[in-house]
Amino acid sequence: MRRRSILLDEDLDRRIQRRARERGTTFTDVAREALEAAFPDNENPNQWLLDSIGIVDSGGKPPIDADEGRELLRRHMQSRGSSVSR
Repeated sequence: MRRRSILLDEDLDRRIQRRARERGTTFTDVAREALEAAFPDNENPNQWLLDSIGIVDSGGKPPIDADEGRELLRRHMQSRGSSVSR
């Protein structure tokens, strides 16, 4: 198992501690459960991208053009804390 340190704001830290006490478990178990729910094993890691640019299986034209798609992707990645260049 690998150790990892993360910073949480005080409110979230208190909420996780309270949930752990209520369940009679540990902070680590509650945090691990939340992270595992956020990243299921069977999830396609690129599904958010496929959904966000409107890919259609029927071979039809996506509802946005390439420039709009790049801009949408840039804004989305910035909101996720990543940097994307044009």
